[in-house]
Amino acid sequence: MQAVRELAKVFRDPNNVELIHMDLCNLGDEELIEFCRANWDNVRYLTLANNNIKKRGVHALANARLAELKDLSLSDNGIDAESIQPLCHCNSKKLEKLNLSFNYLGSRGLIALEGNKWRGLKTLSLMSNSITNRGVVSLVSMNFPYLDQLLLSHNHLTDDCAPVLLKGQWPQLKVLELDGNFMGDTALRSLCRLSCYKLQKLNLFDGKTVIINNSKEARVLASMGGLRELARSNFEHLRVEIPLGKLGETSRSKFIKCTEVKDMLENNHVDIILVNLNKST
Repeated sequence: MQAVRELAKVFRDPNNVELIHMDLCNLGDEELIEFCRANWDNVRYLTLANNNIKKRGVHALANARLAELKDLSLSDNGIDAESIQPLCHCNSKKLEKLNLSFNYLGSRGLIALEGNKWRGLKTLSLMSNSITNRGVVSLVSMNFPYLDQLLLSHNHLTDDCAPVLLKGQWPQLKVLELDGNFMGDTALRSLCRLSCYKLQKLNLFDGKTVIINNSKEARVLASMGGLRELARSNFEHLRVEIPLGKLGETSRSKFIKCTEVKDMLENNHVDIILVNLNKST
């Protein structure tokens, strides 16, 4: 707390401060409230990741003098649905990049954010937040006309989520990351229609298995049939990364075959990139 107070005193009128990085600083609500009392009008990049910020801290941040803020990271703070709601009223109208990954937002957290004012947002990271399909319904109702990167990896999304993503008001979307969820061929068929966006990169595969109720369930569920359909889609140019990892215990003939994937590399519109996850181990 004392260190934060001293920092606030030093920068009581921080006209030349544009970047503040406070990662792993053991900041809680009281420290952030004290920090937010200073004038941070010229700060553009603010990282508060890996701390212990909750509702009162988020409320203070939303009301802080951060008129020029463009990039905000609150990842890995244990923020839940109730705690995130005040961020909707963030005073920064220039926010372009928001990282809320590795928190506990769940679908209720996205419902709480439906009234946000982030019309200029370009990158939204929501990885590892236990978000279900219901949360994506709330997400697509948000108007982000300039959004070009949406990161939803390692949540609880299924095939039924893919058609919902088509309803997003994101005409500039270029990067969509969905790896670490539970999507297969049904999702791939829907994602083929994402050519209505300007999609250039799609991550859907992670090559890992996960333990659910003491049974193994493959995270990678797509087969060659679904992948071939994606390769024939109407994307202007799309990059799809496929890890060369364990693809499940069921018949391998139903899953991705490296030889067939390589044959698809000649496709003019879809680049299928093979990534060796085990190379460094």
